Amino acid sequence: MYIKESKMFKKREVEKDYYVYEGVGNPYVFAITDYGILRLEINPQLRENYKFIPDINIKSDIFKNNIIEEFEIQTTSYGSVNRYALADMIKSQQLAIEVVKELERIILPYQLGWISETNIDLEFKGFFIPKGTKFEIIELVEDENFKVFFHKLGDMENEECIQIMNADEIASIIQEDSEYEVAE
Repeated sequence: MYIKESKMFKKREVEKDYYVYEGVGNPYVFAITDYGILRLEINPQLRENYKFIPDINIKSDIFKNNIIEEFEIQTTSYGSVNRYALADMIKSQQLAIEVVKELERIILPYQLGWISETNIDLEFKGFFIPKGTKFEIIELVEDENFKVFFHKLGDMENEECIQIMNADEIASIIQEDSEYEVAE
């Protein structure tokens, strides 16, 4: 699993097939496998420093090989609090929002190694991609774009790299697709 470099997370180590990333300036820690299985938690050693920090839940589809669909921020009601506690709650929620934005940026478009099939006709930068065309995201090149192999009309034998697309375009294709299979 390749993820984009981040100022909010640094790679720590590999533990039991998980790549572990630790928050920088935030208490979150996540671990991810090459197959896209993700665990996200608050570092227990930092929880006291971030009293009101909310948990972030991962929404994924086990029937689509654990493709991560989105992140959700867990909300909690604390009842009546003084203005200092309220200010801390707001800062914690704002931090959680920033962390979710960063996770979406570094993980969602970078779920490499998947072969998918478009369920609608698509057109990108002059290339017409008919419904049923298989594609595989294969690598990230230095200018932060992806090389994408399209298997014309589902023909896995005659693959051709026809376009370099940015992560946002790839994410939009993935969201429009109906099924995912692990690339071999």
